[in-house]
Amino acid sequence: MSRFISGLVVVALMMVGCSTFQPGETIVKYDRGSPTRMSTAPEDGQYALYGANDLRNPEVRHQLKKGDKLGFTERDGTTYAVAGDNESKIETSNVTRSYYWRKTK
Repeated sequence: MSRFISGLVVVALMMVGCSTFQPGETIVKYDRGSPTRMSTAPEDGQYALYGANDLRNPEVRHQLKKGDKLGFTERDGTTYAVAGDNESKIETSNVTRSYYWRKTK
């Protein structure tokens, strides 16, 4: 029984812990198998793309203006993270199932 409870605690910490280690506020999230979502930057600032398996280091950062595109798109079976006019190919796996655009500054 205590093993089961310990396992539940670990899973719960993993679920809430990812966003705790990534600075800033999440603006748009992509989960493998879910539809892509496009939004806009809510204000001028720096936005960073984080993969769920790297809790501290963004994959890319871009300076955006309020209203610039921010989100994820798919073309020909490939998913891209979009920030303004920039696109970065992303790949999901069993380890990295999600990506987040976060406003960091």
